[in-house]
Amino acid sequence: MEANRIQRKFKDKGGQFRDKTLQVKVEEVVNHLVDEKGCERKNFKSVSRGLNVTHSPFSIDLLHDYVHNRFVTPQPQSLIEAWNDAQPFFEQVWA
Repeated sequence: MEANRIQRKFKDKGGQFRDKTLQVKVEEVVNHLVDEKGCERKNFKSVSRGLNVTHSPFSIDLLHDYVHNRFVTPQPQSLIEAWNDAQPFFEQVWA
C-alpha cells in the first residue's frame, strides 16, 4: 500500500486518523490492482468474497483467530483450497 500510495488510515468523524480495517485494505488493494495495474477483477473474486464469509479462510475474524487463538486451527484441505484461490492475488501483491 505504501509503495503505491494507498492510504492506510482514514480520518474519523472526530478528525482523528485511524487505521483502516484489514478488510478495507484488501478491498482497496484489489481495486488498485484492477484499476491501475490492469488485472482482471475475476482473478480476485474468491479473496473478495471470502472476506465476508464467516467460514472462509479469508474471513478477517477467522484469520485473526488462526493467528491469535491457539484453539483455532485451519483444516489442511481448507488451506490448500484457499491458497489456490488466493494465489493470483498474492502474486500481484508481491510482484
